[in-house]
Amino acid sequence: MGNLSAIFAKLITDLGARADAASATGSLHAKVKDIKDNPPSVINSIQRGTTGSAGATITSVNTAKSSLAHLGGSAPTDNYQHICQIALASATSVTVATISTATVSWEVVEYK
Repeated sequence: MGNLSAIFAKLITDLGARADAASATGSLHAKVKDIKDNPPSVINSIQRGTTGSAGATITSVNTAKSSLAHLGGSAPTDNYQHICQIALASATSVTVATISTATVSWEVVEYK
């Protein structure tokens, strides 16, 4: 019976109880709660903005781990004047090439 008690005590210590507080270094229950309360993310940063042909300056990103999305555009007159090309030109620059005075919405996502 002594060995069974020792095994049971070890399980209680390692697994913990449901009432254990969330902790990255505690029992299994505590670690699961910590992950639930602080889920890991694959996204490092998200930056959004609107700009015209002047482009935009952004907070520095790792371009090898980033993506740029065109979220839409608008122009003051013709429906086709919002056609544009956007690019993540550098770690701190979004460039826009447009045929008019269009305003372009964009989003840069940097991944971990």
